[in-house]
Amino acid sequence: MPDPPDSRIDVSTLEMIADIGRRMASETDLDTLLAFITDHLTRVLEVDRTSLFIYDPQRDELWSKIA
Repeated sequence: MPDPPDSRIDVSTLEMIADIGRRMASETDLDTLLAFITDHLTRVLEVDRTSLFIYDPQRDELWSKIA
């Protein structure tokens, strides 16, 4: 039977996730915050790009931010 995948998270990944939390608590500009989040998540997930979808319940619309 093959070994299960390694589920440990390295320290740099945890630091990037903590950075996102700190920025969410301090950033007042939504566009700046969303760009920061998508940039960090792209690196954490090790992907080429990330899309962030925002739902506006007042307009019943879904819009995206793409990094």
